[in-house]
Amino acid sequence: MQTVSFVVFGTARPKGSHDPFLHRHTGQIVMRPASRGLGAWEAAIRHEAQTLARQGVFFGGPVRVLVTFTFARPRSVSSKKRAYMTVAPDLDKLARSLFDPLTRVLWRDDCQVVELVARKVYGAIDEPSKAEITITEVSPAEADSALLPLLALEAV
Repeated sequence: MQTVSFVVFGTARPKGSHDPFLHRHTGQIVMRPASRGLGAWEAAIRHEAQTLARQGVFFGGPVRVLVTFTFARPRSVSSKKRAYMTVAPDLDKLARSLFDPLTRVLWRDDCQVVELVARKVYGAIDEPSKAEITITEVSPAEADSALLPLLALEAV
């Protein structure tokens, strides 16, 4: 069973929201990502993934992804005031920004992700913003055993 872990330094950017704008040459309405810096964030992810791909890492089957997005805590927000990062960006949109740069680099398509454990946290003082990512191949035996708790719930 293959497992890889890597860290991408930088402030994670969400993907998903789009802003409409009028194209000045065609006059058509075009949608562009609302998140500034998304391209640089995705490029940083792709760069780290390509380093692994050059070492022969590639997932052809189902995978499990564990990711922790660490953000710098604003000086105005104490851990007593806000222990958890319950502000934007949304966690699901952060995960979406992670999957697309890995497509055709570490896996064929992001539909191979069958399990996702993601969280966003504030870092310690002076800790850089980053994403810590672990990708693990899911074996057929794990897939079968993972269904057992779900089947038990359906029987109730």
